[in-house]
Amino acid sequence: MRSLLCLLLRLAALVSASIASHAAAQSSIKVLWYRYASSTSHYSSVANLLAAKAHLFQQSSGVRWELSFFGPGDPAPEFSRYNVLVIESGEAFRTGPNRNSDLERATPDYSGILRNRAAIITARGDRTFISATDGDLHALRGDSGAAAPDDMQWRWDGARGHFINAVNWAGSGKGLGIVAWCDCEFPGAAWWQHADSFLRDELAGRVKYFRDNAPIIPDAAARLYLNHGLTSKGLSNWHVSFHGGFRLPLPGYTPLILSSSEPGYALAIASSATAAAPAGPNPTLQFVLDRVQVDESDRRVGLSIARSGNAIGEVSVNYTTMDGTALAKEDYLESSGSVVFENGELGAKSIWLEVVRDNYAEAAEHFTVSLNNPTNAAVLGAQTRTVIEIADAGGDAPPAQTRAATAAPAKGGCSLQYRSNASDPTLCAAAVLAWLRLRRKPVSTGV
Repeated sequence: MRSLLCLLLRLAALVSASIASHAAAQSSIKVLWYRYASSTSHYSSVANLLAAKAHLFQQSSGVRWELSFFGPGDPAPEFSRYNVLVIESGEAFRTGPNRNSDLERATPDYSGILRNRAAIITARGDRTFISATDGDLHALRGDSGAAAPDDMQWRWDGARGHFINAVNWAGSGKGLGIVAWCDCEFPGAAWWQHADSFLRDELAGRVKYFRDNAPIIPDAAARLYLNHGLTSKGLSNWHVSFHGGFRLPLPGYTPLILSSSEPGYALAIASSATAAAPAGPNPTLQFVLDRVQVDESDRRVGLSIARSGNAIGEVSVNYTTMDGTALAKEDYLESSGSVVFENGELGAKSIWLEVVRDNYAEAAEHFTVSLNNPTNAAVLGAQTRTVIEIADAGGDAPPAQTRAATAAPAKGGCSLQYRSNASDPTLCAAAVLAWLRLRRKPVSTGV
């Protein structure tokens, strides 16, 4: 019966692992970036670098970007194939063919956006983000935020977080999300004012240009996903943080960041229908199974602890054994420790506990293992405890009042992890597969 159960668990785990692999492959958004900058420019190369690392940044949702560019001279793309359209700001920072020169600047050219107005309107979805700034420039340079300028991964609370939040949010809705940077420093940059702009009617008479170096995140918008991880201080470290704003109220839009120099103006806005999308989930840590059976003769028992939800950041959780009818040192060896999941890790890891074999005939006994103290914003799931049931291996002698532990701990340790963005049930099945594989490893027989 037990061998049949193991076989069924293996089959279920294999199927689930396949599903998990497929789910992980689907954890991405297709980003179409309108770029008038030269393809050999510094701007373009750093944009590619940012896209390759976006899923690793602190407090991002962990979603990967599949990046494509199109420009003024390119054929019209099939907009409906993409999740988000990013429209480059009117910035001239190293946009020319010589990536190391700021003297050769590309002239802002939005003809590719204007001539595709009808196609963009048809594909446009329910999420639009607009910021009156050159946010893409500062996100690429990483020159704002509370952390040191060279700390690329964690400099999050300024322009970089502003940008990545916008792309992930816009790309997770229905249809083609829009991320528009409405900077107007250079001639030809005010594309949204053109008669052929798909944003003209929405923004007509609402845009005013000024400089604000002290942006404010309003209390009402502080918990929105688009402000996730941002601080007013980090945004203020932008050099000339915002170049303009939008007069409120603006029908159909929610203010995300307000101006301190121009009351009544928002510096960044988003379509109100879905602006209140929740922040990414906290990492969840829990046991895969709430009950595990083991024979005394097995000497060891493996337990799987799974991480699901958000993969961003290193997290850990402690485990501790507790007596039940089985007693420490007599029936098992008490143990405590921690399990660490590195940044980007999802799936299950295993811990091993020692079971003591004796020569006494006795009833089945049990002890408990519990999880506690999750770190770095991780939370415990529903299964914070698991019960270990120890089946008697048999024996002729009657139970003694005092029994010494005779099984020596197995040396070394084992762990196996799966990377997946699948749901908890899939993670659980993958963890069972890990546990089954580990059980096949040789076990120390010291007595």
